[in-house]
Amino acid sequence: MICSKCNRQNKEGSQFCSYCGNSLVNHNNMNNNVYTQNYNSNNNNQSKKSSFTKGQLITIGILLVVAVASISVLLISGKKNTRTIMMYIVGSNLEYDSGIVTADLASLDTNRINLENTNVIVYTGGTKSWKNNFVSNEENAIFELTKDGFKKVKTYEKLNMGSPETLSEFMNYAYTNYPAGHYNIVFYDHGGAIDGAIYDDFSGDNLTLEDFSKAMELSPFNTNNKLDAVLFRTCLNGTLEVAKLFEPYSDYIVFSEEISYGSPLSNVLSFINNLDIQDNGEQFGIKFVDSYKKQMQDIDSFGTMGVTYSVVDLSKVNKVVEELDKYVKKININTSYDQVSKVRANLYQYGKDSPAYDTVDLYTFINELSKYTNVSSDSLLKSIKDAVVYNYTNIKESNGLSIYFPYNGKNKRYKYLDVYKKLSFSENYSKFINQFFLVQSGKASNAFSFSKNEMNLSSNKEVSITLTKEQLSKLSYVKYAVFKRNAEHPNYYQIIYSSDDPIIREDGVLTTQIKDNIMYVDDPKNLITLDHSKNGSFETYRAVSILSNPSLDIFDSEKSKTAYSYFGFEGETPRITAAKVFGDNDERIDGTLLNLDDYSTIRLYFPNYKIFDKKGNFTLDFESAPETHGYEGNLNEIKFNKISIDKIEEELYVVFIIHDTNDEVYTSNVMKVGK
Repeated sequence: MICSKCNRQNKEGSQFCSYCGNSLVNHNNMNNNVYTQNYNSNNNNQSKKSSFTKGQLITIGILLVVAVASISVLLISGKKNTRTIMMYIVGSNLEYDSGIVTADLASLDTNRINLENTNVIVYTGGTKSWKNNFVSNEENAIFELTKDGFKKVKTYEKLNMGSPETLSEFMNYAYTNYPAGHYNIVFYDHGGAIDGAIYDDFSGDNLTLEDFSKAMELSPFNTNNKLDAVLFRTCLNGTLEVAKLFEPYSDYIVFSEEISYGSPLSNVLSFINNLDIQDNGEQFGIKFVDSYKKQMQDIDSFGTMGVTYSVVDLSKVNKVVEELDKYVKKININTSYDQVSKVRANLYQYGKDSPAYDTVDLYTFINELSKYTNVSSDSLLKSIKDAVVYNYTNIKESNGLSIYFPYNGKNKRYKYLDVYKKLSFSENYSKFINQFFLVQSGKASNAFSFSKNEMNLSSNKEVSITLTKEQLSKLSYVKYAVFKRNAEHPNYYQIIYSSDDPIIREDGVLTTQIKDNIMYVDDPKNLITLDHSKNGSFETYRAVSILSNPSLDIFDSEKSKTAYSYFGFEGETPRITAAKVFGDNDERIDGTLLNLDDYSTIRLYFPNYKIFDKKGNFTLDFESAPETHGYEGNLNEIKFNKISIDKIEEELYVVFIIHDTNDEVYTSNVMKVGK
């Protein structure tokens, strides 16, 4: 559809121009039933002074009282059937790289939204650049959705979007200028679990949980005047800590335990088109989650990405916290540390690529932990189920509420444990995780010296290693890696497969599962660097790639993207079914999914490393080769295949990478398995 204002092509069905914000709806006949009456103070009908008798004044007074009372009744009854939706948006790289916010806002359909009783108010800022022309990066601004698109109603200087005062001022402005019977707020940007959300590009600041709490205290919303629902269109904010924070201010909260995905095709906000004015906070949340579900089915029909979103009844959250407080108080970390550590190590971790956030599903964690303790968890588990009123996920372990548990994010533990000191949360859970951290930070196990461990190579090329009883008791989890020696540069090795799914037998034997899982592209000589992850029970296969399209004209800056390409399987045949932008920023986990139809070329890199030190010992401190090899092909024509390890001609080597219950890392000896 061509915009009449800027003459640019937009997606069919769009309501507003993605570039200038102009309405794409035909308004030629819009003013047929509208009239304008101008009053001129200098006209010939000059006003005259009037005088009234006392009786007339009394009569007028009575009429005025009746009129005011009637207006008040109308306002009160009308207020029940009105809604104000506030959106607090930082676009960040989600917007300036991929235009996700612009695409989402363009999905709002004013032919379906009754703007007479629904106010959509958007606050923007904190973003280096926007893919549309109606939002400026030189200011903060408030926009109102109108039949003609988004109309700017207030402008500010560049204010810090990570400041609680900025947020509270927006809420107060919307409350004062757009009174309604129902209020909802949407937070839109990156999220970081208990680190908060909304990361301002200019200040480098973000809204911490403490900031959110302060902003809500300064807002007009409270126990007697609650929001219907708070919606986090952010990653990882689906935690019990976040829910507890908003309990005094909202009836429901809608958020994701896992990454909240978006794409240039995003239209998740279109759920607003389907809202009924009678919908309460729960129904508001369910309609959003169903919209998100549809997006994910459209973008990732194979379900290769782990997805979650839930709706939580905040009136039941305090019960969850109380039951958690009672449960953990009965567990002695000093005597049950190894069991707790083993459970934690093998749980599905959300945002696994950025391990610092350290969040796991609360229900699954407690349910698994109860197998190793004599403490009943029935009341706690029931309270979680009662609080989560709607849960969408393709992850078996996800039940709608996550919680912070320090384990993998060593570089952020002090920071996030300090967050707990400032939260009004479970006192005993805070003690529980702090005590766990103190024990974990103690001396590493002395059990893992592999010089005497027996390693074996079976006839079908599977490698096993036998652990001692002490090693098995201290084993937390294990990974392994398969390397191919570079024939042209014998000191360098390519990782062709890594996985965290070895079988751990009760007798202490670890066995690899690699025999038929290695993959190549087009030719068996092109073994790709494949990462297999079994995060909890959810499996993914992926490779780092660069997707490009020289003719791509969506946005000029979008010629290529470094991404994780994920593989789905049609029978035994693998193919790329989804691609997620490769993020290397620990603070801002990226949920951008690419539209594979926009890219024509894929480059797969086969990185080579020195994996042995000067003494010939295996080291995880890899040194990259001076040259990088790879493969480039047409994305639509490229062919992937599995290959059995016994059919590979090159020299192959396997090593186990073991984590103990103190999360210290050890490596086994390296065993040759090929040629």
